[in-house]
Amino acid sequence: MKLGRKGFAALGGTFILTTCIVQPIGYTAEITAPAKPIYMVNKGTQYFDSTSGSTSLLDMQARWDDATHNFHVYSLSENSSASATSSNTSSTLSSRINQYSPRMPMDQARIGGIGIGDSIDYVKSIYGEPTYVGQRGKNYLYDGLYAYDMTYGDSFKLSVVENSDGTEEVIDIASTANNGLAMPCGIKVGSSIGEVYKNFGMPWRINSAKSIERNYVYRTQYSPKVVFTTNQQHTITRITIIGME
Repeated sequence: MKLGRKGFAALGGTFILTTCIVQPIGYTAEITAPAKPIYMVNKGTQYFDSTSGSTSLLDMQARWDDATHNFHVYSLSENSSASATSSNTSSTLSSRINQYSPRMPMDQARIGGIGIGDSIDYVKSIYGEPTYVGQRGKNYLYDGLYAYDMTYGDSFKLSVVENSDGTEEVIDIASTANNGLAMPCGIKVGSSIGEVYKNFGMPWRINSAKSIERNYVYRTQYSPKVVFTTNQQHTITRITIIGME
């Protein structure tokens, strides 16, 4: 599969970095055992479960378990059970929100060297002309400015807005296959969701749909959000960076 005139090989080592920012401000990382590290300890973390409509306030410490591919939340409250509850629940059409989740640094919210706000001239300087360009239409999230989609190959899609000054910039990014395009830390389609937890901590929101797939949503330092979609094997099948919702 060829992706534009210059192809994915044009990235080289320039845009795929090897280091992630793993400890957001305000969170404590402690390692107690190599098999089950504690990635963060939060007090007063709030969860909302849309299935039951309940909200719970927990004193908790969170661990990612590589063996079970679950992110377990252990209660630290004196009056609560010591048993673990998992944010990876299999309930139908459920959503959980962690309002104290860490924010992903914007320099990590990139795929294949492309981030929200990059100019189309910059995109084309890396990948050349797109394989497909969609029809223009008004995008009311961006004050009714005209926008369109463009695709490289069949798995790298960019949404583009036309600004009033004539410039064009990226507003959404999606990678839907293991096409060699990665985030700066190396996470890509085909990676385990455990790698995301290890690098960025607990997500802001988890959406489950009929136990078929899950969406793990991370806030960034600004308005964009990064969504990791996984299958039943906890493997990432899609990475989406949303400029505004």
